[in-house]
Amino acid sequence: MLQQPITPTVLRVVGQPSEETGVFDLLIGVFAIVGGLILLALLAGLLFAGLLIALRRLFPNNPLNGSASDRIRLGLDAPTR
Repeated sequence: MLQQPITPTVLRVVGQPSEETGVFDLLIGVFAIVGGLILLALLAGLLFAGLLIALRRLFPNNPLNGSASDRIRLGLDAPTR
């Protein structure tokens, strides 16, 4: 007695169709990404500025600060009134 070859039946469960992405959805996503990058850049700038200010306060006699430097000053400061 010959057996027929068994062929498995593959069922694929398909979910609900997704919503169509329109131009408005695309613009919202783009502005969200750009806004996040701007916020990240602002936070990084504030962090580095705070770090530089803290370093200048911790080491006021650092020659890179300008006051203790033996270099020639260019006099580019704003005039005092």
